[in-house]
Amino acid sequence: MKLRGLKKRLKDLRKKTLSWASLLTEEVEDQKKVIAEFGEAMRELTHRVFDLEEASNLLENLKEDPEEEPEEEPEEEPKEEPEEESKEAPEQEHEEVEQPNDESEEPEPELEMLIDSDIDTNTEDEHSVVTDED
Repeated sequence: MKLRGLKKRLKDLRKKTLSWASLLTEEVEDQKKVIAEFGEAMRELTHRVFDLEEASNLLENLKEDPEEEPEEEPEEEPKEEPEEESKEAPEQEHEEVEQPNDESEEPEPELEMLIDSDIDTNTEDEHSVVTDED
């Protein structure tokens, strides 16, 4: 009789063990899903953090660059003007040979005009930088 009682008890324990094992297996599967979702969320957040860092670096560079860019832009504009003048310069060079005294006086006012135009564009760019920062 004790043997029958032990066998019955053993069967009950096996059933309970199997039910607990299946419950634990389900719980483990659920936890694996949660961990996988968490891992995916962490990857997305990591990518967003890197994107935000890159954007922050770009903004810092843009804040520093506008101070430098206005200086570069006026240089480009006068470069175009001297090219036009350089087209005229060969004609003036021929004139210089014929009339060196007259031509030596004329380039100075042209240089002053270029310098004045550089100053004007620099002040405009400085104002635009201030408005960009605001």
